[in-house]
Amino acid sequence: MTNKLLTNAREPTYDGIKTRVITQIELMLLQKKLELLKLGMLIPDTLISEMESFASRNIIIEEKNQQTADYMQACCPSCLKAHAVSSAKKIGLNNKAISALQNSLKGNLGHNGYYLDGEELVKL
Repeated sequence: MTNKLLTNAREPTYDGIKTRVITQIELMLLQKKLELLKLGMLIPDTLISEMESFASRNIIIEEKNQQTADYMQACCPSCLKAHAVSSAKKIGLNNKAISALQNSLKGNLGHNGYYLDGEELVKL
C-alpha cells in the first residue's frame, strides 16, 4: 500500500550539516524542487514547508516497514498535490511553475474537485 501513498518514515539519510534524519517526504520534495530548478522554475521554500506541514498533519496510515521494523506514516498523494497547487496559487506562483509542480507530483488533483486537510473538506 505504501507505493500509492507518500510516506513520512524516518530513513537513515543525513543532511551532513545538522546530522538530522530527513523524512522521505522531505527528500521527495527537495528532489522535486531541484527538478523544477533545472527547468528554470523556483519553488519557494515557504511552499515546500507548507507541503511538509500538510503531509505531517494529514497522516492517514501507519504501516510497519518489514525491512527496518519502523513504522511508516503516509498521506494521500492526491490530497497533497491538490494542497500544493492551491497553496502555490495563493502565494502567487506563476502558471508555468504551477503546471510544472502539478506534473511533477504523483496522484490526481484532489478527489472530484476537493481534498481533505485534517477534518476540513477543501474545495479546489
